Amino acid sequence: MSHKLNLVRVLTAATGTGTTITLGAAYSQAFMTPAESGAIDGRTYTALLSDGNNWELVRGAYSATGPTFSRTTVLASRSGGTLGTSRISLSGSAQVRFIESAEDLDGLRGTRAVTGTSDVIANTDMGSAITYSNASAIAATIAQAGASSQFLDGWTVFVKNTGAGALTITPATSTINGGASLVLAQNLGAMIWSDGSNYHAFVMPVTKPLLAANNLSDLTNAATARSNLGLTESIVTATVGHLPGIASNTAASTGEVGEVISASGTSGTLTSGTIAALGSISLTAGDWDISATIQFNAAGGTSSTDYNGAISTTSANLTPYGTSIAFTQRLPATADHSENFAFPPVQALINATTTFYLNARSVFTGTAPTASWCIRARRMR
Repeated sequence: MSHKLNLVRVLTAATGTGTTITLGAAYSQAFMTPAESGAIDGRTYTALLSDGNNWELVRGAYSATGPTFSRTTVLASRSGGTLGTSRISLSGSAQVRFIESAEDLDGLRGTRAVTGTSDVIANTDMGSAITYSNASAIAATIAQAGASSQFLDGWTVFVKNTGAGALTITPATSTINGGASLVLAQNLGAMIWSDGSNYHAFVMPVTKPLLAANNLSDLTNAATARSNLGLTESIVTATVGHLPGIASNTAASTGEVGEVISASGTSGTLTSGTIAALGSISLTAGDWDISATIQFNAAGGTSSTDYNGAISTTSANLTPYGTSIAFTQRLPATADHSENFAFPPVQALINATTTFYLNARSVFTGTAPTASWCIRARRMR
């Protein structure tokens, strides 16, 4: 098949049977040149060359440079009264009309059924459908796109595999969808086309559509379909608003909902009145809930008056993050007084990797206390 233009009829001064001819002016004011009709450089068109009683129906590429037209594939011709598929010899005063051939106007041109385990897709399969139905693996080959003036830009075929065996389509030299071959499992089909150098394909299911049932239960291989979509049966069949949990002790992976990041430890001795960064965690972009605990450990020789703590995005700072709480306890100087702060979860909705610090301060005299701590975040979205 080729692309289409309106009202293109030009003269050519080309002579002989050469492949490339230079296109001249429009035949008359009633017609246009390819450029005036919107021809695209490098695309394939069908043309009728008329020279006296001789004519040639030919398909080839248009080039804006010149401009020229390539007489690549002769669909039919008549020269000296003889019908064939050879190029006619041009006299220097031929006319070139860009037209639509019967092949260009057709829809699907027919179906070719393959029941064996091998096949060669031919240039003549253009515009046709090919079905494959073997229970074993099927190997199909196709020639290099554009080679020997075949499988030109716009060449298209439709394939369908209903057999249990996988269908592998392998071009010579050319790629298909950027790879060396295209594999179609059972009940997959594809529209394959050439760009003149390589092949491309749209792959699609050929059984019932996915939207026929929300839980995919109407598919022949529902379990495989769910697996390919990364879904479990319990998730697919769950009632709206009721997402099932896992039935194992496997932790959520990095980036998954439920991922947990935490850090904990015990500080060295604190310096009275000095804010210390006890520890920190780094969170990637997402929606997190952050919680923490601080246990101030005082000894008998410690006389404390103040304990402070906060979750913050700044190290050694008691300004709390978001809606979190900055804990403060002030009391008369008391010996051997330990204290525990438990920070309730605070939402951290961040769009870039961010470090969160757990900071603390103690005001005291005597033996310096320490602080046992833990900061934990769980990905909610």
